[in-house]
Amino acid sequence: MKRGPLAASSVLAGALALAASTAAGAAERGRVPSAADAPKKNGSSGRGCAEPIRGRVVDGVTGDGVARARVELRRAGVDEVVRTDVGGAFAAKTICAETGAPVAVIVTRADYEPQQVTVRDAGSPPLALALEPRRIDRLDDIVVEAPAPPRRDSRPATTLDGDALEGERGRELADILAQIPGVATLGGTGGTIAKPIVRGQYGRRLLILFDGIRHEGQKWGLDHAPEVDPFAAGSLTVVKGAGTVLYGPDAIGGVIRIDPPPLPTTPGVGGEATLVGVSNGLTGTAALRLDGAHEVLPGFAWAVDGNLMRSRAPLAPDYPLDNTGTEQWNLGATVGYADHGIDLKLTHRRYFRKSGICLCISNENPADFFASRDRGRPLNSDLYTSEYRIERPFQRVAHNLWLARAGADLGDAGRVSLVYAHQEDDREELDLVRSNITSAQADFNLETHSARAVYHQPIVALSDTVRWLGSAGADFSHQENIFRGLPLIPNYRGIGGGVFVDERLQVGPVEVEAGFRFDVLDRNAFLTVRNFNRLLNTAEVDIDAVGCTVTEDAARCPTNFQAPSATLGALWTIDDHWSTRINVSSAIRFPNVDEQFINGTAPTSPIFAIGNPTLGPERTWGSTATGYYDSSWMSAEVSVYANYTDDYIYLRPPVADDGISDFEVTTSGSFPQFLTVGVDALFYGGDGGVKVKPPGVPLEARTQISIVRGTDRTNGGAPLVFVPPDRGTVGLTFVPEDFAGFEDVYADVSATFVDRQRRFDPDADLADPPPGYVLVAAAVGAERPVAGQRFMVSVEGRNLTNARYRDYTSLRRYFADEIGLEVLLRLGFRFGARANEAR
Repeated sequence: MKRGPLAASSVLAGALALAASTAAGAAERGRVPSAADAPKKNGSSGRGCAEPIRGRVVDGVTGDGVARARVELRRAGVDEVVRTDVGGAFAAKTICAETGAPVAVIVTRADYEPQQVTVRDAGSPPLALALEPRRIDRLDDIVVEAPAPPRRDSRPATTLDGDALEGERGRELADILAQIPGVATLGGTGGTIAKPIVRGQYGRRLLILFDGIRHEGQKWGLDHAPEVDPFAAGSLTVVKGAGTVLYGPDAIGGVIRIDPPPLPTTPGVGGEATLVGVSNGLTGTAALRLDGAHEVLPGFAWAVDGNLMRSRAPLAPDYPLDNTGTEQWNLGATVGYADHGIDLKLTHRRYFRKSGICLCISNENPADFFASRDRGRPLNSDLYTSEYRIERPFQRVAHNLWLARAGADLGDAGRVSLVYAHQEDDREELDLVRSNITSAQADFNLETHSARAVYHQPIVALSDTVRWLGSAGADFSHQENIFRGLPLIPNYRGIGGGVFVDERLQVGPVEVEAGFRFDVLDRNAFLTVRNFNRLLNTAEVDIDAVGCTVTEDAARCPTNFQAPSATLGALWTIDDHWSTRINVSSAIRFPNVDEQFINGTAPTSPIFAIGNPTLGPERTWGSTATGYYDSSWMSAEVSVYANYTDDYIYLRPPVADDGISDFEVTTSGSFPQFLTVGVDALFYGGDGGVKVKPPGVPLEARTQISIVRGTDRTNGGAPLVFVPPDRGTVGLTFVPEDFAGFEDVYADVSATFVDRQRRFDPDADLADPPPGYVLVAAAVGAERPVAGQRFMVSVEGRNLTNARYRDYTSLRRYFADEIGLEVLLRLGFRFGARANEAR
């Protein structure tokens, strides 16, 4: 198992055990070269052989290499499984090319017909195997097999799977995704709470799909991280650019696809156990996954997984981040059937997390806030401690997902897929109050029923070089939110849906995509008369413009939105090395209830937010262009983009005459006031990366960069807040030959450079941006076969210089520093039928 750039986290040996309540973290890493990139001499005896079996798997239609195909080799009772690299090449490790000894080679990938051949002379030249694409091309296939996005997607995308994802186990979702160019994190006021930012867009403008289903949670709070278990992911894909046509509103800035590992198809039971430990915060995590398929029940398979994590409050370089410990556990189970053109799947997952909120955000009056800001460290930080105990304020979140999926091959008529999901998201936020009060100050219960039906038309070969394919479908959603607590957001009920069509024409090396969608949303918000009048007074809006019906007991505020979306894109494969993607789109996002009606502060938020009931939909006009180069020794990707948004919904402080923000003083403390306004906004920038692996040298060098600009065009081009500053990473990975029985040995060192945000509006923020910083990381790791099983170990250090820094895209920057030096340790063990599967 190879750990890539910024590589693997690992386990604080047995010690941080569940006594200290083990928990997790891991550091930034990427992908190291595959077996084909750095071949090793291995034989079935373990002593090595002169020439291992090699080959290449290609698409039987286009001739392109097929990445991440599963290649099983069988000879005289010895089985080995490897996967192809990005160019379709593979190399065995334990089965050598011996003339005259027959070898059975079975090649499979979800979107291709399987192929099996038997060869007797497996030596030079390498084997050449062509796979025929399945008759039905599933554009929304939930099994992501390749480390790069499907070539048919005209929007740029990056997938982490296999070794690259395995080396991230134990880290938060946002931190894992942040290693991708163009992705940053929006940090919260807890210890490790964060949400991803893609090209300056975050929260409701990023759609998260888990197993093909829209993830529904309380996204509105800056401290509301996605309620998703990263251990449940078999691959993570970030699609940059609007995905509204296929997935509906909220995909205005991009799509994050989280796909679980595919259920096994080979009979047998296996699994993987992982322990992760982090020195900073004495964090520990224990995770286990089991899955199986059985010969007596052909087509049926199952999987169960779970993990447990606990951490103390982590340490900044000079003081603990008091009361930011975490408790988390996750459980999941899936059963499925796939045979005779039919596939069925049932899944249930439960997520639970309790996270403390840093005491540093508490301010009794405005003077406290400015004193802490100007002092450079929290008031009374000399009294802070690092403990497992979590006291008020804290947040407690539980998320349940029930999912049922069915698909059927209709023969020459195409394929149809149906999915239904029920999600319950319960969030409680508890503030500092008198000791006799035990209830939550904010209690949210969000229940969502959703359904999706998609028809995948058969691929039509118009000629030898022209193919036509596509899909059409419909989505439906019913959502209800019940809020209990101090005035903040109202109860609401909404019904929405949409229809879409997505068509693609492949003409030789060029593929053109065109898509259209129409969405509707009908929603009613229910406010008490007191809260309704309070909102009208603070938001300074005219009741006639709101359209609410007010009685003696309540106010009902209906909203109805409907809007089209469209996309047009192209992919041109210039030759074996060069390709390019171009996409233009028009996407929409309907305002959320909180953006319209919020009026107050939550225990996890250091601001007092005021909504705007008159907001309308956001409309984005965007374009992106991406160029790719891929060869045996170098891969490169560069993207440029621009997005203009009409009526961009923007939360910012009001501009006071004296230049000082207004503060709301409540029984919970003093909070700066933020208003929700609609402005015209422009986002533009570029991102990309290069990896170089010189032939014959066990080294890989890499670099990546992300640049994004966000401006308020309504107010003279003033910079928007929370737009990530320029950042870049350089790294070097050393992958030597196997030695002393250890395989996939690597050593990695990297540095991340983050500039100061030099484009900011002092009237729209509470403090000037913090200085830039540099973070240094290093890691080593290896794996070893043990009695037919696989044992993995790695050690990693993050922020090795213990640099004191604050991140511009973190709420905590107003109050405290970020986390200091961390040492991570991981132990992994793959056993049973999964022991020898390639990652």
